Amino acid sequence: MTIQNPARLHADTLAAHLKGCLPQRRTDALRRLAEVLLALLQAESSLHRKIALHLP
Repeated sequence: MTIQNPARLHADTLAAHLKGCLPQRRTDALRRLAEVLLALLQAESSLHRKIALHLP
């Protein structure tokens, strides 16, 4: 059994919620949006080089 990364789990949850709100959008695009939003919150900055450290 593998334990999933907590950030990955949150991205999955957020992507599922976004899919419920925006059913016409592609799932992979919403997943990437969720990952970027969470990375932005974790980085506490809008600098791309800082955000990139928190992206898979």
